[in-house]
Formats: sequence, structure tokens, C-alpha cells
Amino acid sequence: YIAGEGVSGFQTRIKAWQAAHAETIAGLPEPTGFRLVPRAANFLKPQDVENLYSAVVAFAQTWDFIVIDTVSRSIAGQDENKQEVMSTFVDVSTRLSEKLRAFVLGIHHPSKAGEMRGSTVFEGG
Repeated sequence: YIAGEGVSGFQTRIKAWQAAHAETIAGLPEPTGFRLVPRAANFLKPQDVENLYSAVVAFAQTWDFIVIDTVSRSIAGQDENKQEVMSTFVDVSTRLSEKLRAFVLGIHHPSKAGEMRGSTVFEGG
């Protein structure tokens, strides 16, 4: 879980989710392999992406699921409406998915109207 925002309250959120879903998760084994990266990696900077990849494979060679929270934080300072910015984000996410054999999920906030923000490349990719 790449926590680009809200990392200081992350443990509290986990405990709240567990309390709210106690009945649903009762009897399930404790999850293993969860790792928290406590800061965003800039997906538009090759060195940041390489550092992220190195940190992730230091824990395990393959992963099942990677969460990028949030897309906006992983393209810091860039315009999410620009096709080339979002194309790069999608490309880096795809390469991470292929290299680590993982499903990659980017959390992207909706507009105030509840619709997707930014370039349509994100939705298509």
C-alpha cells in the first residue's frame, strides 16, 4: 500500500475498518504480507519509480495487489488533465504490474459532481 496521503492516521483507519467488519472477518486468518510505503512515489520521475520497485522487491519478488493512494500524489505538481501525464502514470503502473505480477489499483478522487477527474486516458488505461 503506497500511502501518499493520510499516512499518520493509517493505523487508526485499519483498526476502525476491523471493528466495523468484525463479524465479517471473524475466523479468517490474519493477513500476511501487508506492507505500507509511508510516502508517495512520483511516477513521473524514473528514479522514484526505480526506488519504489527496489523497496518492494526487497520484501518479496512477486505481489498480489498494490494500491497507489492517490494517483494525484503520484504525479505531484502535474496536470491530471494532460494526456501525456496520465499516459505515463498508466504506463508505469502497467510496468509495475508486469514486473511484480500484481494487480495495481490507483485511487483517484472523483470530481465534485461525482465523475472521473482528469484525462480520459486514466479511465481507458
